[in-house]
Amino acid sequence: MPFVTANGVRLHVQRFPGSGPPLVFVHGLIDTLACYYFTLAGPVNELGFDVVTYDLRGHGRSERPPTGYTLDDAVDDLHAMVAELGIADPVHLVGYSFGGTVLFRYAHRHPERVASMVVIESEPPTAAWAARTVDGLREVAAHVGDPEKMAGQPELFQKMSASARALAETTTVTTDIVHPAGLMTAADVSTVDVPVLLVVGGASELHGHLPSVLSMLPGATVEVIPDNDHLLLISAPEKVCAAMLPWLEKQLEKR
Repeated sequence: MPFVTANGVRLHVQRFPGSGPPLVFVHGLIDTLACYYFTLAGPVNELGFDVVTYDLRGHGRSERPPTGYTLDDAVDDLHAMVAELGIADPVHLVGYSFGGTVLFRYAHRHPERVASMVVIESEPPTAAWAARTVDGLREVAAHVGDPEKMAGQPELFQKMSASARALAETTTVTTDIVHPAGLMTAADVSTVDVPVLLVVGGASELHGHLPSVLSMLPGATVEVIPDNDHLLLISAPEKVCAAMLPWLEKQLEKR
């Protein structure tokens, strides 16, 4: 099983080699590279991209250090991993949920390393995002701590909740994730000058404040998947794929 030591952390990496430009998938919190492995990675690789998927630190089969879970830590991990893999060309990036938020920060700090971005149910790490994230973490903590609520949940949700509890109890992720040092102002976000595709669920919370996000990213392309919420990569992966592939194909044509 392939592993790469990046930024001092052992990361689990799976690669789908291709003859085209590199494309890196970044998953969300309490998830693993499997969310892409069986959904989007194959079709994107078939377009010709050299596809890389990996588990974020503390997730999946990657190492779980007790600290180092800020946005900038995630950016540093990604940057070091790409370098360790010997990828010199600018990378195309796909991120889901927190993974997409990491990408905005990555593009801000390393604009020369980014060719394009697809962000699925994601938004930039602004102060407003941080406030919503804190509220969400509290809600999840309350739900996970209630045995009666948990007993009525699907098995997948129970497994993800167990992972969330383990990560929260053994690391500093809950405080690190909204550390002010990694947040971006609207002016910062507006400097992200690469092609951006936003894929949003029509029934998601993000869809409700999409105008605010687009005010910072006026050049972004938006694809709305109707009747799906934040979990659209689980509920409708084929629709997400259908929204992404034509846009990514256009990025290839620009080479």
